[in-house]
Amino acid sequence: MLVGPHAVDTFSRVHADVAILSGSGICEEGIYNSHALLVDIQRAMMAGAAKVIFCLDHMKFNAGRPSSFPTSNRSMWW
Repeated sequence: MLVGPHAVDTFSRVHADVAILSGSGICEEGIYNSHALLVDIQRAMMAGAAKVIFCLDHMKFNAGRPSSFPTSNRSMWW
């Protein structure tokens, strides 16, 4: 698995039409992920994509927790 600064650097150089991502929760403040190493990678992938799709099921709504890390905030939403 590619994680950490090397992964962020790698994905920062990738450009895609669509990035399909997941998260541990979504609430009014934004989308969260419970693994800090994935958040920077997801942000790099989002920056390099023309369109971003988050796949979240009904159990993820209002599941953002204080121990989670923000992947995106509401200001990034269309």
